[in-house]
Amino acid sequence: MLGENGSHGPASLSDCQAYAAQYPTIPLSKFYVDSTPQAHEVLYGHLYWYPDSQGYIYFPWEAVLNAQTMEYVYSSGISAGDAESVIGPMLP
Repeated sequence: MLGENGSHGPASLSDCQAYAAQYPTIPLSKFYVDSTPQAHEVLYGHLYWYPDSQGYIYFPWEAVLNAQTMEYVYSSGISAGDAESVIGPMLP
């Protein structure tokens, strides 16, 4: 889910497509845009983002959920590896 563009404004569909192009093995349909006025408003309303001990989260930040169980399986701030290595095996 992309919630912010390079200028720190709400992400557009073209911003999301450009971001997704960096991950050619992941289908474009698996990427989402959170284009609410406050970047990531939808995301933060539905997912706890695990801030550090000071209450901060650092960007870019990637999270992966297992769509069947809604298990939080990857967070770039605390997990080893990268999101693509976690997503690939979960795709049909």
